[in-house]
This record gives sequence, structure tokens and C-alpha cells, in this order.
Amino acid sequence: SRTPQSMYVTDSPVPFFPWRISQVEDYEVFEKKKKAEREQKEKEVKAQQMKEKEMKEKGKPGHEKKGKSKKSQPAKPRTAFKLFSEHHPGKPREQILELWAALTETEKEEYKTKAEEDDERYKQEMEEWKAENPPEAQGKAVKKERRAW
Repeated sequence: SRTPQSMYVTDSPVPFFPWRISQVEDYEVFEKKKKAEREQKEKEVKAQQMKEKEMKEKGKPGHEKKGKSKKSQPAKPRTAFKLFSEHHPGKPREQILELWAALTETEKEEYKTKAEEDDERYKQEMEEWKAENPPEAQGKAVKKERRAW
């Protein structure tokens, strides 16, 4: 049988608290379970981080890119005001607006003709682009034929 002194462990994990042997064994089992739980949680966190990293690289499911992106399309045509503002870089928009308002119609006409030329350029480039890229490659849904009921 055990003596009262053998019932206590002197080198217990908690200082100055005499643990009974059965309590120490329970504590060791408890620590092993906690360690296993911590390791499992770390594995889950790492798996989630890897999954998020893959999602970031691939994109969201169901949001796959279709064909060529819009970046490959021709640049949109510039307006007369946009062409005017390009001749005044670094100035605030409010100041450019005041300068635009102060222009006479004949001065504005120069920018309007350039804008029309740019519009023609855009239309021509867009026709070429559409000829090279079928609707599927443009990212547009192809219309399905309607059923005759």
C-alpha cells in the first residue's frame, strides 16, 4: 500500500502544489490531448491559408475569365474636353474647367474636330477587333435560339 509521502509528487509542474499521482497522470493525459488539439488546429489553419492563397491566384469559383480581357480592346474615344485637358497637365480640374469655359466656339472647334477624328479611329479599331475576336472570345454570352412552342 502507498504511504502518505508516496501519494505526493515533489517535482510537480505547478510550483509548491503537491499533486497526487493520479492527478499528475490525469494532467499528463490532459496535456497530450491539448497538444494534439493545438497541432490539429494549426494544420487546419495552414490548410485554410493554402486554400485562400490558391483562391487568390485562381480567382473566385464561377468567376473565370472568359476569352480576352477588355484591356485588349481599343482605347475609348476621347472627348473634346479630354483632349483640351491633356494640353494642360498638372493643373487642377477646376482650373481646366474655367479655361474651357473661357474658350470661344472657334477655339473649341479645333478640339471638337480632333475628338471626331479620334471617334472615327475608335470605330475602325473596334470593327477590326470584333472581326478578330468572335463573341465567345469577347466575354459575351452567345444568344441561344428561341424554341418555338
